[in-house]
Amino acid sequence: MSKHNNHGFTLVEFSVVLVIIGLLAAGILVGSSIMKSAELQKISSNFIKFRDATKQFHDKYKYFPGDFPEAGNFWDLAETCGGDPTDLVKATCNGNGDGFVGGSVGTPIQFGTEFTEPLYFWQQLTNAGFLEGAYSGRAESGSEWWQPGENLPEGRDKNSGYTFSYSTHGSVDTNIIYPETGSVQVYAYNSNYGHIIVYGNPRGIGNRRTASGKALSGKEALSIDQKIDDGRPGLGNIMALPYTSDGMTYACADGTNATTAVYMTSGNQKICSLVFITGL
Repeated sequence: MSKHNNHGFTLVEFSVVLVIIGLLAAGILVGSSIMKSAELQKISSNFIKFRDATKQFHDKYKYFPGDFPEAGNFWDLAETCGGDPTDLVKATCNGNGDGFVGGSVGTPIQFGTEFTEPLYFWQQLTNAGFLEGAYSGRAESGSEWWQPGENLPEGRDKNSGYTFSYSTHGSVDTNIIYPETGSVQVYAYNSNYGHIIVYGNPRGIGNRRTASGKALSGKEALSIDQKIDDGRPGLGNIMALPYTSDGMTYACADGTNATTAVYMTSGNQKICSLVFITGL
C-alpha cells in the first residue's frame, strides 16, 4: 500500500498565511485612507477652482455668471427659464445685473431672479470656458430641483454638491441654507459672508434647496478647514453651521461662540456642511 503524506499546516506555514492576510488588510486600509484623503482634497481644490473661475468670468464680462444681464447675446437666449435639468444646452437666461448671484440681501432661493441666477451661474461658467463640464441652468418644476451633475457640480457622492450665491451676515442667517417657508431658521456664525460656495447635501422643502445638509463628518470638515484655512468652524473663510431654530442641533461644532467653537470629531457620522467664503 502506498503511503499518503497528508498533513495539516505547519506552524511556519500558518504564520506565513497570517502575515499575508495582515499585509492584505493593511494594504486595503492604506488604500482606503488614500482614497478618502483624495476625496477631501478634491473638495478643497474645487472651492479654489470655482472661486478662480468666477473671478476670471467677472474680469472678462464685468458681471458674475448667473447675474450677467447680456448672457443671451453670447450663448443664445433660452425660450424659457424652466425646462428639463438633464437638457445640457448652452441657451441661457439673463441675470438682472445687480452685482449679486441670487438676491441682493440674501433672499432665499425662489422662483424669479433669486431662483434662476444660482443655477445659471454654473451653466454660464462652462459656456464661457472657465469651468469644464456642462450644466443645464434649469431646475425641475416639481419638488426636486437639485440635480448634482446636471444643473450644478456633483460632490463626493451622487447626492452631494456645490451651490453658489450671495449671503448677508448675521447670527440668524435665513439665506445660507435657504430654509423652507415656515419657522425653521439656520443660525450661522456672525460673518460678512458675501458670495459663498456651500458644500453638502440638499436640505429644504419643495424647490428651495441648497448644499447645506450634512455631508461630512466632523473629522473630515476639520481636515478640509485645516488644509486651507484656520481649522475653526466659526472663524476664517471656511465655516460650519452650528444649529437650527427647530431644536435640531447642528452637531458639527460644539457651540455657537465663534471664537471658542471647535469641530465635533468623535464618530464618523455625517454632521457637517461647509460654507466657503469667496471674498467676491
